[in-house]
Amino acid sequence: MWNTLKWVLTPGLHYVTRLRRWFDILRNMRGLSVRDCLSLYTSAIFSFADSVRDVRVWRDPVLVRSATLSVQSLGLFEVRAFCDDLWHVAPMREQAISNLLNEELGPGDIFVDVGANIGCYSVLGGRLVGESGRVLAVEMMPPTLVQLRKNIVLNELANVEVIESGLAEVSGLEVPVQLPGGKYGQASLINSQSSIATEQTHLITTKTLDEVCCGLEEIKVMKIDVEGVEERVIQGGEEALAKTRCLIFEDLSREDLDCPLTLRLNALGFRTEMLDKNNKVAWNSNV
Repeated sequence: MWNTLKWVLTPGLHYVTRLRRWFDILRNMRGLSVRDCLSLYTSAIFSFADSVRDVRVWRDPVLVRSATLSVQSLGLFEVRAFCDDLWHVAPMREQAISNLLNEELGPGDIFVDVGANIGCYSVLGGRLVGESGRVLAVEMMPPTLVQLRKNIVLNELANVEVIESGLAEVSGLEVPVQLPGGKYGQASLINSQSSIATEQTHLITTKTLDEVCCGLEEIKVMKIDVEGVEERVIQGGEEALAKTRCLIFEDLSREDLDCPLTLRLNALGFRTEMLDKNNKVAWNSNV
């Protein structure tokens, strides 16, 4: 009965959700130029028309032409067409993370963004910590690194340093990483041997979190979003975590606070709680 009801309701729910997300995007973003505005609104119109096709298959909002967008409360971003860039800078996607960064980061603080993608949180963090603060933006995929660096320059953030590396439990591993077509945010060391349809493959050399954070003093906030490799990153980062006050990390075990990753953090002195449906936040009782 439930499966039948779900099959009947799915198309309508998908269509309504797509429309709602686009209305949120148009309310919170604007093009930097007339051309960029046209790109944004053309993409919305295209999506409204295209949403009636394959309504059982979920698709995130995308631009049909690359554009530079001003995103309310975040900053300026150069967004690529026909990929997940637009969704990754949408303020409503992970509002709880943005809210927490706004609450915790201030002038002079240090923020480490592991899995920075095109810079949504690195840019926000750079604005919040100011000239006296510092942001490390860690990203491994070459095409995404190009966009990340462009967005840092676009926002005139001299306090954001880009670290080009994948993080794992040991340094020096050479891993071929597959990039799913149009899904730059899903690139992961865990997919290196998968059979998923890929657009590109890149050879990534790993570092450890401890190596990247060597020399930093107290880290006010660290965010780790590495598509399923969070535990491997933490294995190579116990020294860095010991000086981290607040850790935000993706964990798709949902509301399970007794999963292996959470138990490892508890053993390191962290108290973990749910932040939203996909992310948890851990507070270091020793910092």
